[in-house]
Amino acid sequence: MRHFFKQFLNITALVAVASAQLVVPQVVLDQANDQRIVMPDPASDEFASSPPMLSDQLSLEPQASIFFSYARESAKLSGIMSGVGEYGGSHKYTVFVPTNRAVMALARKPHLGREPVEGSIEISDEEADRQAQENVEKWVSAHIVPKSLELSAGMPEEYPTLLDGISLTLIRENSHKSPEYHNWRLNGNVAILGQRKAANGVMYLIDGTIEV
Repeated sequence: MRHFFKQFLNITALVAVASAQLVVPQVVLDQANDQRIVMPDPASDEFASSPPMLSDQLSLEPQASIFFSYARESAKLSGIMSGVGEYGGSHKYTVFVPTNRAVMALARKPHLGREPVEGSIEISDEEADRQAQENVEKWVSAHIVPKSLELSAGMPEEYPTLLDGISLTLIRENSHKSPEYHNWRLNGNVAILGQRKAANGVMYLIDGTIEV
């Protein structure tokens, strides 16, 4: 647990630095949600040799640095994002990525899991770290749908995630905003702020988190 707590502090301290280290020259104003969404330059070298993977798109989005740091804690989730090994080939995913602000607003951070039951026994630091890593993998998995979703009218509303027992609902509002993702809400009230397509799926930047 100490490991994850220190790591979380390091992550939050580096959020501002991450933005300065990335070369993302194109900025789009999301007027519908009063936020600035940073988009990569399609002419940059990153896109010249091969299509970007989800891991590439996450690294380019400064508002997703905390979520991406959590995802990299798991070999399975890292494989999903980068499309390597058993998670490569034809496998496609949709990742709903909370902004750094949304993660920071959580009363209990992802590595802490649920509120402990009163009277719970004390555990070793090693066991606490194991549980923290498990909590992180569950939390990130709840934000991933094992198929690529292109938001369009008439699509199904409910989709299971990689976390057993957790599904997401996507509802289209009666509006005609552009881009199309601005017309959608996740789980009733979570707005979709941006979209990035990848060779192994698509990611949507969201202004909330999925409860686990």
